[in-house]
Amino acid sequence: MRAWRRATLHAEVAALYFTTGWVGLAYFPHVYPKVTAVWPATGVAVAAFLLFGYRLWPGVLIAAVLIEYATGGPVAYSLGAVGNVLAALLAARLAN
Repeated sequence: MRAWRRATLHAEVAALYFTTGWVGLAYFPHVYPKVTAVWPATGVAVAAFLLFGYRLWPGVLIAAVLIEYATGGPVAYSLGAVGNVLAALLAARLAN
């Protein structure tokens, strides 16, 4: 896969993850501020990993950190988004 195509794919997955994460925070019921009962962005990440491989994890990680930071969390809290990426990686690995 060419480098420009890989970069474009990372950007597309990151944009889709960010958008679905933002929608999830805006429209699904909150269990706690910034915690929803349904997180559709994980489905996007799992689908991306299953379709295009695990190499897309940096795009998902960037989008997850941006969602946390954009919703008002401190930077240290935003780095906790690594758990979102690990959960999606584990789910894709188990599905394979």
